[in-house]
Amino acid sequence: MSGPVRISSLRHCIRITAVMASLLGVASQATAQTWTGATSATWQTASNWNSAAPTSTDTALFDASSTQNLAITNAAATTVRGLRVVDPAGAISISGSGLSLGTGGIDMSAATQNLTITSTVTILTGNQNWSVSDGRTLAVGAVPIRNNGGNNNNVGGL
Repeated sequence: MSGPVRISSLRHCIRITAVMASLLGVASQATAQTWTGATSATWQTASNWNSAAPTSTDTALFDASSTQNLAITNAAATTVRGLRVVDPAGAISISGSGLSLGTGGIDMSAATQNLTITSTVTILTGNQNWSVSDGRTLAVGAVPIRNNGGNNNNVGGL
């Protein structure tokens, strides 16, 4: 009698494990979309990014691949998980329509260039960190707008 119970328990554990893996897999779907600026300076142009313009689950990344059209125009309101600046060819500027930031915040902790945002910035509900490396500047042209809800925003290195 203990044999079938063990098999049944094992099957139950496998099902629970499969469900948990599935749930964790969904949570880890956030990706980075890297700006190349290959086509133009327009944020929404998919060919300016390594695979597609970033969405609310993506981090917009500016790294060594970011070599062209670094004065970026946001042609429509855009929501991204966060922004990360590492080592683009020059300073990054984002202007135009509003930019909403999710829990990824702004990561310039390893930045070799500055970031200027003149678009209106909306901080979405959730905790986020903004970090800037020594010797770098993050300039935000307007006071960020905070959406209703719980936020705990940490700004470091500014």
